[in-house]
Amino acid sequence: MCGVYLDPADAEQGEVMIISFFKSESGVAMVYQGWRGDAFDAADTSTWPVSPGDVEQHVSRFKTEAALSPAD
Repeated sequence: MCGVYLDPADAEQGEVMIISFFKSESGVAMVYQGWRGDAFDAADTSTWPVSPGDVEQHVSRFKTEAALSPAD
């Protein structure tokens, strides 16, 4: 979570991101989802570019839907 980017060129933007890493006998993968928007206060969820409920919903989906299978 980044309420305000440190780079002055992007200082008026912020981002919430979830990342999940998976490993199995088939391989490894990284799945991520990010939401960018205006700069926000990380401690105040009402200012986030995504609701906490949407973040939790994506976390749950990553846990239940993400799977690795062999590629052709």
